[in-house]
Amino acid sequence: MLQNVKTPQSTGYVSQIINNGFVTNEGLELSASFKAVQSKTFNWTIDANLSFNRNRIGGLLADQFSSRLWYKADNVFIQRNGLPIGAIYGYVEDGFYDNEAEVRADPTYATANANVVKSMIGEIKYRPGLHIIGDTNPDYTFGITNNFAWNNFTFSFFLQGVMGNDIFNGNLMNVTLYNTTNIPVAVYESRWTPETTETAKWPKATNQAKRTWLISNRYVEDGSYLRLKNINLGYTFKKIGFLKEINSIHVNASASNLLTLTNYSWYDPDVNAFGSDPARRGVDVYSYPTSRTFSFGVKVQF
Repeated sequence: MLQNVKTPQSTGYVSQIINNGFVTNEGLELSASFKAVQSKTFNWTIDANLSFNRNRIGGLLADQFSSRLWYKADNVFIQRNGLPIGAIYGYVEDGFYDNEAEVRADPTYATANANVVKSMIGEIKYRPGLHIIGDTNPDYTFGITNNFAWNNFTFSFFLQGVMGNDIFNGNLMNVTLYNTTNIPVAVYESRWTPETTETAKWPKATNQAKRTWLISNRYVEDGSYLRLKNINLGYTFKKIGFLKEINSIHVNASASNLLTLTNYSWYDPDVNAFGSDPARRGVDVYSYPTSRTFSFGVKVQF
């Protein structure tokens, strides 16, 4: 913040920048290794980790916000005493205006003319005021690796998980429902119509680009996921008769990012469009999904 201070060299005042605020971090990391089975021909080991982290802002003189995300996405992340870095700020939706009476019941349109009232039918209703509508920080993260060995075979797989975090799905801000452009099929089929008032998830389609889209819980989604991060299968050939100078040949095949279980509606919940900025984590905007890869390897020992 800027504060006027008097200098000893003059009777005037100059402005200097004074930093305010602090962040406290508390966390716990647990790891363990288990030998589930151990015998002459078969071994099974499990390595697991679990981590928790909480951060809280304090010492601010007033609320402030992180940098804007993009045009019309200002003030998405609020920085307020007692809240974590990553708290999402916006409106809460309350269904749609299904008829003229519902529009008139809103004080904003109580005295509006008939044309305005009719134009609001099928539009989103917002609850009064701004609210904390999400938190991009996970409740916990974890990983589990299972390693198996049976005779000359080896097999392992790694499961990775993140639970309890929210994602700001900025991709949905381009779903405008203006005319027939930028309308995914699933959105168009779940739009508001007089026949779908009970099931509609999106407002009506319109050819008038006058709709006001507010930052709301519509764009906040559960980012929890469980991913099969890596899987590996190998076999070791030992004492190959016609290749006496070779002690063993180990061949293996592996794949990564084979399967992800999540309720997130877009391509990949493991996103961070502003990765270099810790104040804007958990944002998805045109983020490229994690690649699925396959590989094959050979290891020769002489």
